[in-house]
Amino acid sequence: MERIASGEVAGRQAGQVWLREGITSGELLAGQRLIEADLVTSPGASRNAVWLAVDSLMADWLVDRITNRGDRVRTVSTAETVAVNECRMALDGLIAAKAAPHATDAEVAAPRVHALRMRQAAQAGELTQRWRPGPT
Repeated sequence: MERIASGEVAGRQAGQVWLREGITSGELLAGQRLIEADLVTSPGASRNAVWLAVDSLMADWLVDRITNRGDRVRTVSTAETVAVNECRMALDGLIAAKAAPHATDAEVAAPRVHALRMRQAAQAGELTQRWRPGPT
């Protein structure tokens, strides 16, 4: 009995990870219908594991269940996006204020170096390159 339960849990978790990655990477688009028969073909997925994974992602606000229409990747409105970003800005500012007194000289310099690299790339016409902070 424990093997079955642990196998189901592992299957649900694998399905959850697979679905979450599909949604957050853009492989599964906002508003896209999640058809159980298609999802069961994913690696290691059973019908029960898929059903539990979708239920779990509903709790995380990534999936909507529409009565008589099925499950869909959740669509986020412009107003909701703005509200989330406003909260993030306030929280990011608070976190920065709390962390600033403990920052090392290298940590303080890193954003300046990153901004300089971005400015140099823009001046060189490298506008499509993705920039992420990294070692100096």
